[in-house]
Amino acid sequence: MELLECDSGIGIYTWDEGESDDSEELEAVLTEHAGSSNYVVASNTWALAHHQHGQAIRLQEVFGGELIGSDDLAEYLSALQVAYSSCDGDDSDWVTYDPDYSVLTVSRAFAESGSSFSDAGLEAAIAYGCIMEEIDAPTHVKDDVSRTRALDGTRDTSWGDYSASWTFHPDSGLNIQITDES
Repeated sequence: MELLECDSGIGIYTWDEGESDDSEELEAVLTEHAGSSNYVVASNTWALAHHQHGQAIRLQEVFGGELIGSDDLAEYLSALQVAYSSCDGDDSDWVTYDPDYSVLTVSRAFAESGSSFSDAGLEAAIAYGCIMEEIDAPTHVKDDVSRTRALDGTRDTSWGDYSASWTFHPDSGLNIQITDES
């Protein structure tokens, strides 16, 4: 597959014609753009990706092909990507997702400021709870994380397709990294 990225924000992908319209190359393009709410216009041997709906419609009008919108791209998202998109709606600094390695990180959840949670600590805690629900983390995992003390150091566990490692200190909060191993 060849990629040409334009200054205008259009990604142009081309590949040799395969045996079917549902080629591995198109699936790779869709997977790459699924997490960023982009739109893809695709045909048998090419795909054009753009982050704006209006521009994607114009590309389809000019070049033909099928417009694949963000709702259709959702089927190409991993469960961690869905959790990230669902639980970090404001694109905070305390929740990150790395699609290349399928790693979601929550930082500073439950961090304290004085005798209560800091604003960031509270918002990160809400995102953490949402993420754990979205990926159906077992109760024993959530319990292990919640019982972690500062002197416990780095803890880790795994379940199903996931592994996690975390630390906790009242000043810096819960810092957890969840990896999709599938």
